[in-house]
This record gives sequence, structure tokens and C-alpha cells, in this order.
Amino acid sequence: MLLGKVLCKFGVGSAKIDLVLKKDTYCIGDMIKGEYVIKGGFAEQRLKRVESDLVQTHSVNDTERVINTKTIFSSAVISAQEEKTMNFSFELPPSLLPTDSHISYKFITRLIFTDGISSIDHDEVIIQPG
Repeated sequence: MLLGKVLCKFGVGSAKIDLVLKKDTYCIGDMIKGEYVIKGGFAEQRLKRVESDLVQTHSVNDTERVINTKTIFSSAVISAQEEKTMNFSFELPPSLLPTDSHISYKFITRLIFTDGISSIDHDEVIIQPG
């Protein structure tokens, strides 16, 4: 048990997060729905927050821009090997450009623990005109 806690402090065997979306293609202005699936690691850990950034990537000028961030604060505890789910929703702004050969979108989701260790998940989405 002590070894599990020590490994978690270094990010080995810590809880993991997965943003599971209902689909991968949406229209500008849509409400994206899904859930966060959190799977416990080797030892119990206290959650601090979950953050999801919608990031736009432009391949021509090689830039990334955070469009908006969704943050959920939590003081929940995830036990070793436990699985928890939390609802996710995100409204796409009407000002977005649609996905094309130069513009792409992804959610970068971070699970942050009180001890500072985090787990990261990436999910690509396609944005079509409204």
C-alpha cells in the first residue's frame, strides 16, 4: 500500500481520466455532451479539479489557441481501482471556424490531484458549419 502511494506521487499508477463524448462531429453552436470516466490507480487519491480546454490548431501558421475552458472543482476521493463518472457538457461558441484542412479542434482534459500530479487526455472533434 505504501509503495502504491509513493508511485502515485511520481505519476506511476495514479488515477486516469478519459473524456467520453457521444460523437466526434458537431455543428457550430451545438451542445457537446458526454462524461468524464475516472479510473483509480494503485492508491487512494484526492481530486482537486477537472479541466477541459477546447483547443483550436491552425496548421499553416503552426499555432494553438484555447477557445474556452470548462473547470469542475472537486474534493472527491477516488479509491484504488475505483471507477467514477461525471457529466460533461460544453456549448460550442457561434464564432468558431469549421474544421478544414488547416483548422482542427481537440479537447485537452486534465485530472488534477491535491498533490499536484495530473492525468491528461486528448479528444479530437470535428466542427461543421451550423
